[in-house]
Amino acid sequence: MSSFNTVMKEFPLLIMQVIDMFYKISLIIALFYATKALRLYIDKNSNKQ
Repeated sequence: MSSFNTVMKEFPLLIMQVIDMFYKISLIIALFYATKALRLYIDKNSNKQ
C-alpha cells in the first residue's frame, strides 16, 4: 500500500511534466507554422509590387 501512496504523491508531478512537454512541443509547432505563414504573406506582398 505504501507504493500506491508514493505513486499518488508523484502523480501530479508527472502530469505537470507531461503538460510542460506538450506545451513546449505545441509552442514549437505554432512558431514553425507562424514563420511559414509569415514567409508566404511576405512573398505574396513582394510579388504584387
